[in-house]
Amino acid sequence: MKRMKISNILAVLCTLLLVAAGACLPQVVSRLLDRRLWRETTKREDAYVSLLLSQTPDLFRTLELFRTQHSEILLSEGYRMTEQEVKDAAAGALTEFLTPALQEDGAVYVHPKVTPVLLTGGEAPALSGVFWRCVWEDGVGEDEVLWLDDESGKMVAYEGYLRQPTFVESEYLIAYAVGTPEDAARQVAEFCRRYYPVDDVQLALEKTDVDGERYSLVLSKDSDGRTKTCSVPLGLRDGWISFNF
Repeated sequence: MKRMKISNILAVLCTLLLVAAGACLPQVVSRLLDRRLWRETTKREDAYVSLLLSQTPDLFRTLELFRTQHSEILLSEGYRMTEQEVKDAAAGALTEFLTPALQEDGAVYVHPKVTPVLLTGGEAPALSGVFWRCVWEDGVGEDEVLWLDDESGKMVAYEGYLRQPTFVESEYLIAYAVGTPEDAARQVAEFCRRYYPVDDVQLALEKTDVDGERYSLVLSKDSDGRTKTCSVPLGLRDGWISFNF
């Protein structure tokens, strides 16, 4: 009789234990799955960041990204450059780009607003990189915009004023003019020869119409006995310039 009572008690206890385990099991499984997913997500994110950081800088690849359809994702910070480094690099690049002959003392450089952005090619998802959008606001809706590569620190695109750069507060620069559109195009070609790691830059006029003139800059570089080239569009109209847009 006692054995039957003990057996009944044990059976009840086992049942209660099974019920309790069954009630806790979904939570345990859910936590285990959450931890596994978190580890996998972290590994994928780390691998993706490592992939971006390990990519070999390729000037032509970077320039070509701006001529393809791409998506933009705003970032909280860059991977290699700080905001101050970007501001200094952007001001320096724009000074050399627009006014290489005017490096006089007394110019006051106004730093742009900078935002790190991840660009991913729509047609080729593997084509991606981190860039900085640098904006000088003029208050009338015609802001100057320069794009800087986070990997190399080089300017890869620009759109803004040709004759009156707003990034410098100086009377002699406001009065400065580059001459004809052809003179400006030659100046940009010379900038590319100095600024980028290329062996040659050829300038060609694509078309002239009421909206201005359209040129192409063919950058070339010799590597392993082969010559790689990249064509960069250059537009000039009414004192406005667009480079690689």
